[in-house]
Amino acid sequence: MTQKAGSIVVSFATEEEVNRAIKNRLYIAGISTRVEKYTSTAPTTQCKKCQSYGHIDQYCKKSPSCRLYSDKHYTSQHNCTICKVKGRKCIHLEPKCINCKSSHMADDKNCEVYIAIKGRLNSLINE
Repeated sequence: MTQKAGSIVVSFATEEEVNRAIKNRLYIAGISTRVEKYTSTAPTTQCKKCQSYGHIDQYCKKSPSCRLYSDKHYTSQHNCTICKVKGRKCIHLEPKCINCKSSHMADDKNCEVYIAIKGRLNSLINE
């Protein structure tokens, strides 16, 4: 009763119809609705903005998080005050994963969070 928004997936016969709906909006039950192309992302897809899984930065509503040290800024804005290295790992700081809090970068494939997501995905496939 309190839900104010939702999503639906609509299929069109041609690319021309898709583009027309995106440009002109779609009317559903007399309500004008915004249309965008559906983008499917795998559960293991990692967002380059917040470093979480299951979505991409284009659709991310979370705050940015550094891939290197989990600070609240974009990775490209990381700046070591000692060696002046920008946007990449340096020897002065120990990496920290925003997902599991361990001492590795957020995109490390040995991260327990990534491994757990991949494991759940594999168990679903094998059922």
